[in-house]
Amino acid sequence: MGFEWIISHGDCDGVCSAALALACSPGARVFFSHPAGLVKDLGQVEGGSVMICDIAISKNFVDQLVPQLRRLSETAALCYVDHHRFPNGIRGAAKNVEFIIGEEGRSSSELVWTFLRDRLPESMSRVMIYGAIADFSDGTSAVQEAADSWDKREVFFESGILVEALEGSRKRDYDFKRGVVQLLSKNLAPSSSEDLVDVALRERAFGEAMREVVFDRTKVEGKVAYVIDVGWSLGKAATYARVRGNSLVGVAGESRNEVVDVSLRGSGLVDAGTLAEVVSSNVGGSGGGHARAAGARIPAGSFDRFVRDLAAKLDGLGR
Repeated sequence: MGFEWIISHGDCDGVCSAALALACSPGARVFFSHPAGLVKDLGQVEGGSVMICDIAISKNFVDQLVPQLRRLSETAALCYVDHHRFPNGIRGAAKNVEFIIGEEGRSSSELVWTFLRDRLPESMSRVMIYGAIADFSDGTSAVQEAADSWDKREVFFESGILVEALEGSRKRDYDFKRGVVQLLSKNLAPSSSEDLVDVALRERAFGEAMREVVFDRTKVEGKVAYVIDVGWSLGKAATYARVRGNSLVGVAGESRNEVVDVSLRGSGLVDAGTLAEVVSSNVGGSGGGHARAAGARIPAGSFDRFVRDLAAKLDGLGR
């Protein structure tokens, strides 16, 4: 099966997933999307086989998404690969779509690798491992088996460069991300690109300083520690806010015109994905994700209420 369109999330797991797909379909067009923008982005796809990778389906957008999936699958193959929680009923509503859905704990890169493995050289397994490491999903049997063919230290080194470079690039610098996908699809190591290494090193140095900024600006509401608009990776900011506040959940927000993008990082004692979905919906937004890492998009001006509602949900739990 070849693909004419590859639409993926823009984080490291999504980029590695897209690279594995592109290695099988070198002429495919690669685009990046996200849960809140997928419906609109699919509306611009006119014909041709499509693979969608690592984009969670938000319950808020199911009714709008299904018609787009039906439209695209009527004339060509459409494959949807994801490892987030899957809304009930969507398989039945979009019958011609091939859904490859994995349980939490398996990265999207692993799912794509397993799906396309008979068409890929074994050496491409390291691209899958990069994505799994970046998504904190490298403990599965499939990843561990593949890792036995590599020096673990080298793979972690390359994955670190990749994660930092993608964090250090401008969030919506899709040409940069497409370049990374092209590099990985040819099974070239991230360290082979001087540009990639330079961006990664700058981001690492920036991160050292920003960790202290997050520590200084973290506030606590109940069992939630939070920061907003620190100008850094939301995931890292949420992680260090949680650490600084010694809290069950860390939250980081970034204001963007009419919305606020939010990242949640849990301690393992609560389900961040469920919390993001429920609390974001209460304030007119959407969200979801995994038990330890989740995201949301909420209306501008609702961040404080989001934090308060989240703290109320956690009242009485944990430390």
